[in-house]
Amino acid sequence: MVKKLIMLSMVLASLLFLTIALEFAYSSNSKKDKDKELVSNAKVPCYKIQDDKIHNIHELLLLSPQALEKVDIALMNLVCAQGLKGADNLDFERCLSMIDNWAEIIRADTISRLPIFYQNPARYDHSENLYKVVNMVLYLKDKLGIHYDPTCVNNKDFSNPEYIFIHGLLDGKHSGTCTSIPVLCVAIGRRLGYPLKLVLAKSHIFFRWEDDNERFNVEACCLGVDSHDDEYYKKWPELIDEIDLKKGYYLKSLTTAEELSLFMGARALTLRDNGQLYEAQVAYANACLLMPGHVPPLLDLLGLIDYQLNKIAEAESKITGRPADYAIHTIFDGRETYFVWQQRLNRPVSNIIANQPYIDVDALTRQAETASASRRRSLYGERFEMMPIAQEQQKK
Repeated sequence: MVKKLIMLSMVLASLLFLTIALEFAYSSNSKKDKDKELVSNAKVPCYKIQDDKIHNIHELLLLSPQALEKVDIALMNLVCAQGLKGADNLDFERCLSMIDNWAEIIRADTISRLPIFYQNPARYDHSENLYKVVNMVLYLKDKLGIHYDPTCVNNKDFSNPEYIFIHGLLDGKHSGTCTSIPVLCVAIGRRLGYPLKLVLAKSHIFFRWEDDNERFNVEACCLGVDSHDDEYYKKWPELIDEIDLKKGYYLKSLTTAEELSLFMGARALTLRDNGQLYEAQVAYANACLLMPGHVPPLLDLLGLIDYQLNKIAEAESKITGRPADYAIHTIFDGRETYFVWQQRLNRPVSNIIANQPYIDVDALTRQAETASASRRRSLYGERFEMMPIAQEQQKK
């Protein structure tokens, strides 16, 4: 009985945490005291860094959007790597100093090479700014050894933060991915006075020059450097349909808060793949808070809770020799599973309409001694539905 109550309390804690994340993600009127309550749970060691107003990730997350606009993107990225396995000895001041030095070297190199642009401006669409950015990226790659790590293509293991955050580009192999290379380019470009922004494609990040006079995209995660229009990224690396575009997050220049959301999502991936599931929940929830309505971090949070619920039910069934009385053991798409919540991918979270048989919430909670169906309904309303039971299980 004690074990059962403990496991049930873990289930309820996970579900309650999801509720907190949803409330943050879908309510524009969340109060600051709730923000503090959420971020205060993240257990991260404190490091002294250059900005004496930001000592750790807690203080970074509590900044207002206006205050965030003044924070260096490199600093935000490094702070989000703080305390991760594989980034234990991260020296923030040294990393930021390296980026500052690289920026000055590239500034001098760009000035010395400007005559190359004027010899053939058509090669750069008659844009001096495009030439400057191309020269910056090529210097990083050809002179400083920055490169995309080919072993990370289709790699689903995010346990090593060196491939995800910019500190991995500054030391060692100088290799990274689309979550780090564009960030480093933007950090250096902003030091040079370039109006650079991160931009989201589907499963990809690139950056953009955007001011009142000029706008062009830059692809640095390739051989050399390239520039594609938005139509290219609507189809690569994954198709972005009109529904996704209307949500307003793909192919737009991100705000500083939205950039921080990406970094928190990357932090969550690393925590998750290192088995730090509770800390990963906190990071995902903050990613949702910083970019309300953006579905991927919410789905990741849901998937993480799905995983935990299944592990709890599986562990109890092994101990007791029978299925947990609060979970339904079922087979879905050939996969053995238990008590699973799933968001409908093809509809907005706030407007889900059931059109196929789903597990009755009452059936799942009737025998649970510390929870009730009415409680769960009051928490989730119509936002979530249960995964369908396989046909053969329904017959049983």
